[in-house]
Amino acid sequence: MARTTKTAKLATSSAPAAPTFTLRKPQEGLLKLLQSNVPNVLAAGSSRVGKSWLYMIFILLLCEEYPGSRHGVFRRNRNACERNLFKLTLFQAMNALGLSGYLAKSIDKSALSVTFPNGSVISFGGLDEHNRDRELGSEYQSIWMNEVSEFE
Repeated sequence: MARTTKTAKLATSSAPAAPTFTLRKPQEGLLKLLQSNVPNVLAAGSSRVGKSWLYMIFILLLCEEYPGSRHGVFRRNRNACERNLFKLTLFQAMNALGLSGYLAKSIDKSALSVTFPNGSVISFGGLDEHNRDRELGSEYQSIWMNEVSEFE
């Protein structure tokens, strides 16, 4: 499988230098869709190919590019979102972009959120019965529903 190197662009000068990382062919197609004007993207495919990681990379870059923007990341329940996306995928993506130290003090583990120095926020949560109304009452510039097949 051919590999291509893509460079992530960070908008603020206080952020670390933009790193270079390698995308697989399926990830290149997904990235192209995410960067297009298509309003909704549904990514399907086998597990462990990097769909979630790439979505998280994209959301982190949106936060840097658009100051004050709000982004929602959801799974069916809060525990699964915290365990799989907040504690794992978020940190993998931050490491890939070189943002771990840059955002270390901006992570609220109890609220499951990350606040960027430019005011952008990523909120993580579950859309289970107890949290649905609160989450759906919020406004977001982008929403990522992970493992959408689990939703009712």
